[in-house]
Amino acid sequence: MGTIGMEYLRNAPIGRKLAVMFAVLSLVVVAAIGTMVWRMNAMRTAEIEVAEDHVPQALSADRINIAMAEFENALRAHLLAADEYERADAEAAIAANQKIISTQTAAFEATDLDDKEKGYLKAFKTGWQQMSQDTSQITQLSSEGRTAEALARLATSNEPVEMTTKALADLANYQQHHIEEAGLKGAGSYAIALWTGILAAILLLATLGGIYLMMVRFVARPVSQVTHAIQDLADGRLDGALVLSDTQDEVGALGRAMRALQDQLARAEKSKAEQVELIVSTLGAALAKFKEGDLGARVTAALEGPFARLKTDFNAMASELEQVIGS
Repeated sequence: MGTIGMEYLRNAPIGRKLAVMFAVLSLVVVAAIGTMVWRMNAMRTAEIEVAEDHVPQALSADRINIAMAEFENALRAHLLAADEYERADAEAAIAANQKIISTQTAAFEATDLDDKEKGYLKAFKTGWQQMSQDTSQITQLSSEGRTAEALARLATSNEPVEMTTKALADLANYQQHHIEEAGLKGAGSYAIALWTGILAAILLLATLGGIYLMMVRFVARPVSQVTHAIQDLADGRLDGALVLSDTQDEVGALGRAMRALQDQLARAEKSKAEQVELIVSTLGAALAKFKEGDLGARVTAALEGPFARLKTDFNAMASELEQVIGS
């Protein structure tokens, strides 16, 4: 806090001091909570992205990959079938895996895809469409007993197979990269949130420490000085300088009032001492004259307050005594 700010707090009313300190503390707490919420929201976003997009996409890609392998095995089984029953089982397996591939492709396409994922999926669908057409021709030739032609057709259909295999592998690798990246992002967000919490706790403790020091400096210490000053006045120590804060707040105003009270008490004490000295000197002089036989001696000094009655009573007594002796 700058010099101007410290000077402002020093002279501000106590209520305003407390309000400023509370505002600073509130600002620190809100900033810490806001930062932690921001990082936790980032963690939650990463978790949602993994749970709702990348994991379903990776599962769909894995199911498609498994179905593709079983589909190719079923196609070879169809070509190598020894009878109609084996061929029918192979055709059923081919149809079942085709359905799985179509269903999982649609499920994958329904998720939130970026441009690369859309490109990989488009290449896979193109290759898969060609594979489906080739498979229909191959199974047709195999069902008609034209196994040699079916094998020859299978040998010429490597291009769509390689296309789908490559697209599927690229898609799976890309998804794995996405999951790892999201995991690293979540771990980074967790680390940031953790350190933010630690730093926020340290900053909060430092703020509380600063507020404590300011309360001691601007409130507790001046109040303690006023307390000691009151005790000094109560003990009759009127000649020493009161060590009091000269600020513009309530404590400073109380200190100035205490100094004024000290001055008034000191003046009163000084006046009292002067009156006592005057009484002793004048009354002593009058009594000395009485002793010498001068009955006309009187107290003529100007006495004030309760001492004025002493002057009046002494002079009255001296007059009566003069009359009694004179008569």
